[in-house]
Amino acid sequence: TAQWPKVGSAVVAGVVSGVTACPFFQIKTQLQAQSSCPELRVGTQHPHTNFRSAFVAVYRTHGLAGYWRGLSAFLPRVTMLVATQLTVYDTTKHGLLGRGFPDNTTTHLCSSLFAAGCAVLAMQPFDLVTARLMNQPTGARPYAGPLDC
Repeated sequence: TAQWPKVGSAVVAGVVSGVTACPFFQIKTQLQAQSSCPELRVGTQHPHTNFRSAFVAVYRTHGLAGYWRGLSAFLPRVTMLVATQLTVYDTTKHGLLGRGFPDNTTTHLCSSLFAAGCAVLAMQPFDLVTARLMNQPTGARPYAGPLDC
């Protein structure tokens, strides 16, 4: 079967999930970068104490649009993840079934594991750029966009 309709559907799913999840991923990124130990600090240290304080701080500092800072890098990341994972899973599963493997849990698990590994490899470069853009300081921003990282 043709892969392009599957890839297209997966890309649409990735875009929808990326726009929806971006605010939460941004806050998660900022919270994960925090450390009380100076040697372990990564990037900008935002003064959030919990998820709620981070959510409020982003809105107060950047307004509603602030929740989608970093979307230019997050969208390719999520789209690459979903498109790769769904397409590779389906292709692998049908390939195994076509070679005589039974349609059982083991076949689905092998297909899932292979698809997850491919998806992680495909999104890794985008993940790095996304984390850098989402964890920038509030004032002077060292990165103007994804290509600047």
